[in-house]
Amino acid sequence: MRIKRVAPAVALFVLVAACGGQTGQSGGSSGGAGGGGGLYDYGSAGGSSGASSGSGGSSGAAPSSGTISLASTSLGQVLVGPDGRTLYVFDPDSQSGNSTCYDKCAAAWPPLELNGKPSAGSGLDLSKFSETQRKDGSMQVTYNKWPLYYFAKDTKAGDVNGEGVGGIWWAINAAGDRVQK
Repeated sequence: MRIKRVAPAVALFVLVAACGGQTGQSGGSSGGAGGGGGLYDYGSAGGSSGASSGSGGSSGAAPSSGTISLASTSLGQVLVGPDGRTLYVFDPDSQSGNSTCYDKCAAAWPPLELNGKPSAGSGLDLSKFSETQRKDGSMQVTYNKWPLYYFAKDTKAGDVNGEGVGGIWWAINAAGDRVQK
């Protein structure tokens, strides 16, 4: 009985500890925005995590194309991927156009990867879309210079479980601004 109560806490601890050291580091640079594990509390939005399945996951083939759209959520109108799930931006990326989320961070926050540029849904500015090359050579979609990510704990359209996680993950609106609620 005791093991059943401890297992979720251990899983959360492992996720938080593992993701903390991976963020804020890009290609050849070291350090980051504050460095330590406590600042990057990726696991604060719920139970255990794994890599996302479906489009946007970094562990499978990227969809050949897709439309990025606006959808109504509890946060207002935010960008959603081709599968209808909310897209997020990561403060340490600082609109640099380059991703700083790799390894275990990317398992919890899979990058939006498409083969080719996305189509822009109604209300979105196609000129704000671009791509950035990740360390593994894959191409991640950006909007207004923000690399876009899913949150593995968002399992269906309309979920916004990643909003505000660690005080550094935010949904993004049509203007290309972070939604901070």
